[in-house]
Amino acid sequence: MKKLFYVIAFVGLFHNQAYAQPNFSGLIEIQPNPAMEGQMVTIGFITGCRNWTDHNFSVNGFIIDYQVTYHPCVIGVPPPEGFMYLDLGVLPAGDYQLNLNINTGSPPLQYQETITFGVLPSQQVPLNSTISLLLFGFLLLLTGIFTLRVLRPSA
Repeated sequence: MKKLFYVIAFVGLFHNQAYAQPNFSGLIEIQPNPAMEGQMVTIGFITGCRNWTDHNFSVNGFIIDYQVTYHPCVIGVPPPEGFMYLDLGVLPAGDYQLNLNINTGSPPLQYQETITFGVLPSQQVPLNSTISLLLFGFLLLLTGIFTLRVLRPSA
């Protein structure tokens, strides 16, 4: 009986330590990652029985400071999980660092996570050489002549 008490106390001790150090990295994602320049970048939070409120962020160069309040699950049957996406905006090309400050509701604790992501420069399709354009025009002219002469015989 005494050993059982020690095992329960030992498990309870480590359970409380694990509960005090949550890992939020699997609950948050950046979409699309990597993004293209001119494309809307969004941040996604897993919902369900989790609740994310008080979203505030500021962009300073390539550093984004994001503050959010997290309310963990309560006892009961949780609703199905999904992602709630919020816009970060259209960002110029570069490598970004998202500093995420997470405040928990009860007990009030603050956690910090850092997420890095990239925005790639938009690439234009290069115009081929003048010779390719002349060849394309010549083939287009031959197609027109073929259509007039062969497919429409003279009456």
